[in-house]
Amino acid sequence: MRSSQAVLPSLQQLLSKIDQITPQPLGWLAIKAEMQSLLLWQPLTTQRLYGSWLAYTLPRGMPLMSRARHLICTGKPRSAIQLLKQHVEAELCHGWLELAMAYCAIGDFHAGEEAIQRQLSLDPTMVGRRLLSALLLVQRGLSNLASRFLLDTGILERPFQGIQSLAAYTLAQGTHHQRAQVLLDEAMTRIGQSPSQVGALGYWGLAALALGRHTEAIQLLKLSVSSRCYSALVLFTTPFLKPNADTSACRLFVQKMRQSFPTLN
Repeated sequence: MRSSQAVLPSLQQLLSKIDQITPQPLGWLAIKAEMQSLLLWQPLTTQRLYGSWLAYTLPRGMPLMSRARHLICTGKPRSAIQLLKQHVEAELCHGWLELAMAYCAIGDFHAGEEAIQRQLSLDPTMVGRRLLSALLLVQRGLSNLASRFLLDTGILERPFQGIQSLAAYTLAQGTHHQRAQVLLDEAMTRIGQSPSQVGALGYWGLAALALGRHTEAIQLLKLSVSSRCYSALVLFTTPFLKPNADTSACRLFVQKMRQSFPTLN
C-alpha cells in the first residue's frame, strides 16, 4: 500500500540478494523485470522483452498473479481475465482477488463481486478482500449494505494503516460520514508529518472526494502520482473515480498521470 518511492530501496536490496542465488530461480529475470516495471511504471519495458512468452513460463501461483496485476495496471484487463481464468482454482485462494480487480477495470462490478466472494468463501478472514467487496457494493449502489459489511471486518478497531482509506470511502457513501471524517483527519495529520509512511495516498484522495473535501483530494491525488503510489495506478485504470470525473481534483490527476507516465495511456 505504500508508494514505490518508499519501498524501492528495500526491494532493490532484496532483488540483489536473489540475483546471487545459484542456480537462478525459474523465470527469475522475467519476474525481476515485472517487479521493476510495476514499481517504476515503465510497462513497455517488460512488454517488449517478455510479453510474448512470460505468462507461459512463469510458475503457477504468486509469479503468475504478479503478471496478472501488471496487465491490469497497464491497461490490459481483458488479457488479465483471459490469463486468470485458466489458472484460478476452486480450492485455492490465489488469483480470485486479481480476477476481481480485472473485472473492476472493465466496469463489470457484479463479476468482480462474484470473484471476490469465491476467495472469501475459501478464507473469510482476509480483511483486504472484505474491503474490496465493500467497495464493489458501493459501485453497485448498495452503500448502506457495504457499510454494514465493512463494520463486520473489525478494520476500524485496528491500528491506523493505509488500507483504512477504503473503509473511509465506503463509510462516506453510507450513513457513517463522521467516522469517515475521523479516519481522513488522522490520515491528513500523518501525511503532514511523513507522507512516505502513509499508504494508499490515492485511495485517501478517493475518500476525500466522497466527503466533499476537494482541496485535500487534490493534494492527495497529486501526492499519489508524484510518489508513484500503487493506488494511483489502480484509480487510473478502473472506473472508481468516474462519479467524480468532472471535479478539478480528478481532471488534474488524469492530466498528471498522462504527463508523467505516457506509456500508461
